[in-house]
Amino acid sequence: AASACACRDEAMLNLPLRVLVVEDDPVHARMVRLQHDRDGEWPVALRLTHVSSVAAAELLLAECQFEAVLLDLGLAD
Repeated sequence: AASACACRDEAMLNLPLRVLVVEDDPVHARMVRLQHDRDGEWPVALRLTHVSSVAAAELLLAECQFEAVLLDLGLAD
């Protein structure tokens, strides 16, 4: 999990905002990624990280820091 995210120390640097996308439907997750890639000129740079369950998100959040979480509220877990 640690290789999939930025270290906590990066939070202090001027880097892209880290957004955790928690979505179990691969089509919806791909739509989020494509929308981000298509829009191109965002006011801030974003780094998207995708997981497919709340359990996976909890493990990642225990090791990594994110500025935002985009959460599918209909997840099974």
